[in-house]
Amino acid sequence: MSGTQRRRITSRMEYGWSGSVSDLRSLADFVSEQMSLRRDSALSELRASERPLADYDVARVENAFIIRGRATYRSSHGSTESTEDTASDLLADLDLRAIESFNLSNSGDAGTRRDRVTIDLRRWDVGLTVDSDDAAWARGLEANILAELRKNRPWWSHLRGKAGILVSWILWFATSLAYFLPNSPNRIKDTGSLVWITFILSGASWFAIRWLLPAFDISNTSTAGRTTRRVAGFGAFALPVILFALSLVI
Repeated sequence: MSGTQRRRITSRMEYGWSGSVSDLRSLADFVSEQMSLRRDSALSELRASERPLADYDVARVENAFIIRGRATYRSSHGSTESTEDTASDLLADLDLRAIESFNLSNSGDAGTRRDRVTIDLRRWDVGLTVDSDDAAWARGLEANILAELRKNRPWWSHLRGKAGILVSWILWFATSLAYFLPNSPNRIKDTGSLVWITFILSGASWFAIRWLLPAFDISNTSTAGRTTRRVAGFGAFALPVILFALSLVI
């Protein structure tokens, strides 16, 4: 019974996706292969039916499982525009300097059945949605695609989630205790204030981390992507500033 119930599975992943155009092409090829298998199954069922089979029916099923891509770019004026094509054609001409998000999906409308997958690679999150009449197949496809996505899990992954909040809070609170509280005339009162200030600063730091370390990062080759270069540049600027500030209080 569960196999005939409609099932929609949505997964949001904090860790994101980071890789090259070749990695993204591999992901698109993997999803295409999975949907091709599902298409063959749908065609077999269609040919096994008793009603006459028209060319339109076959074409509808075949088109329903074609994976298409949509790339969204940010212009120099701040607006966004999208380009849509088959995944293979779109990946052959990506503008990596302006890309903001990338989407992979199929229409899923095969007449008597509907099997649809959508992958959203965006700056703020990575999402996967599987929508099907076959719950078991939907769960299996979700697991397979999640495993494929995790192959390009970025090195900064945990900092975008709860670990980033915890690290920011600990660093701000430890800094406050080390440099400000020892000279306070009312430590009990100021400790409470420091906790609130730490929450505010750690929250702001977490949003800054999520801006500095986006969920979606793509480069031309397997070398360092935009995020790695951005972090290196930020570190080169911030380290001398931090060392100078410490020299003033120590």
